[in-house]
Amino acid sequence: MASKSFQRPAVSGALASLLLLIVYLAVVGTVSDFDFARKQLANYWPYILALAAGFGVQVALYMRLKLLHCKHRPTGALITSGSTATLSMLACCLHYLAIFIPLIGMLGLVSFVDRYQAQLFWIALIFNGAGILYMLKMHNKLRHHYE
Repeated sequence: MASKSFQRPAVSGALASLLLLIVYLAVVGTVSDFDFARKQLANYWPYILALAAGFGVQVALYMRLKLLHCKHRPTGALITSGSTATLSMLACCLHYLAIFIPLIGMLGLVSFVDRYQAQLFWIALIFNGAGILYMLKMHNKLRHHYE
């Protein structure tokens, strides 16, 4: 059985992925209608699910980093690095705004987004992957530092 230091981040990541999907469908369904949300999901499900999964992985890695750090550092250092880690997580996750592409239509950019939606999803996936790689690098660095 896996230790709690791995279970808790994994569960948090899975819940974050699910929450992101629910928010996406709620926003798209509210902005347009739920039939449009269903069509968007049917047309772009590989991108949407990949982004949601990537978000979950990043949340799990973030939680794991915090657990590693809490276990080995005094509280004062955690406050400083926790704030830095939070800002890093926010910076890593800005690409998730691409999931809310239908909202851009409210700004009059519907035709641009419609034409390049798949490309925008690819850009978001690239940033997603880069964020995961960065967090894995930080995880390995911290793990080796504390061992």
